[in-house]
This record gives sequence, structure tokens and C-alpha cells, in this order.
Amino acid sequence: MTLTDTTLAEIEAAARAATEGPWQTMAGDPLAVDAHSSVYVAKMTGATPVTELAANARFITLACNNAAAMAAEIRALREAYLTLQMALSEAGDDYPGSSMQEWCVQQIARAEQIRKGTPP
Repeated sequence: MTLTDTTLAEIEAAARAATEGPWQTMAGDPLAVDAHSSVYVAKMTGATPVTELAANARFITLACNNAAAMAAEIRALREAYLTLQMALSEAGDDYPGSSMQEWCVQQIARAEQIRKGTPP
């Protein structure tokens, strides 16, 4: 299973529409199963709007159904990142003290900032 741009957009939209996290499990709170073998994974207290429950259910479904694809994509991107980082380092090292080496170092630093979620 691949993670398409459409699926990624669906997951992002579902995450924005769901209850803001962090979410947690309740120790000792067993999952309830009904006569149709449906598993209930959330217990809401108070007056939770039906639309919020539906949004949470959609988010859980999309996240669970795509978890393996998301993990595979993250691993592939990490490997690609390291490959490009090593290539830039090697290319820059071929021209010590040059503007090429400086540019490669800058690009590696920029990529690391992006990976960490900080603005370049």
C-alpha cells in the first residue's frame, strides 16, 4: 500500500477535524464489543456532539488503515535524506574551501531544519 497525496490530504483533514490531542488510553478500561463484533475504542463523557464523535471515528479509521504505509514512507524518506546528505557532503568535500562546499553545507543544514520542523 502506498501513501498517495490524496490519502495524505484525507488524513490531515481528518486530524484537523478530530478532537484535539493528546489522546490517551484508560488503564483497565476494556474495549467493548457489541453483537455485530464492532469494537468501541472511545468513551466520551459529558455532552459530546455527534459530529465530533464522527470526526474522531474517521480519524481513527484513516490513521489505523494507513499506519503501515505512513511508517514505510517515513522510513523511505529517512533513507533518502541520509543518501542525499552523504552525497552533498561528498560533493562538497571534493572542493575544500570553495563556494561549492559552502553551498553543500548550507543545503545539509537547511534539510536538517526542515526535517526537525524548524523554519530554515
